[in-house]
Amino acid sequence: MGKKFAGQMDTEKAEAVEQRAYRFEGFPSQEQAHLLSQFIGSARFLWNRMLADWKGSYKETGKSAPVRTPASYKEDPALAWLKGMDSLALANVQQNFQRAVKEFFSGEKGFLRFKKKHACPDTYTTNLSNRDKPNLRLSGCLLKLPKIKGPVRLRVHRKVREGGLLKNCTVTREPDGRWYFSLLFEYPKQELPKKAAGK
Repeated sequence: MGKKFAGQMDTEKAEAVEQRAYRFEGFPSQEQAHLLSQFIGSARFLWNRMLADWKGSYKETGKSAPVRTPASYKEDPALAWLKGMDSLALANVQQNFQRAVKEFFSGEKGFLRFKKKHACPDTYTTNLSNRDKPNLRLSGCLLKLPKIKGPVRLRVHRKVREGGLLKNCTVTREPDGRWYFSLLFEYPKQELPKKAAGK
């Protein structure tokens, strides 16, 4: 079984918790926007590299080869720059790629496709990795993200329900240059009050 990250929902926990998503526009600084763009590019690059390697092996052998891990790509001197990227985002790429391979072989979806720049959404997803020292946290209108220096200011146009744990964040850069941050919170599931007998 692959390693689980804090942003993933365990099946056995699904009945005990509920999730709620929020999407807010964000206003990163020039430096922050530059890094966010790099993380988006690294996620797209890793997907395409995984697909090229897997596709070549599949055509040669007719079998699905094990998907390489981001760590294995970082060992390549030519790809050492990946070490400076958000490792959680790269791990999510691997997870999504493995799911896509599984869906292809089950007949749910077609053959995997390369992600072309300007032809697919500019996005990446990162996760909470440490609950004691959160690398992902929303404080008022300020969002802390892994590998990003300083918080990103958000336009929080709706109230965020209290008592939740921020599990993951999907960062999206729209074609018009605006930035959006989709936040997934996890809350203890509230039990409905039991009806009195005879009612």
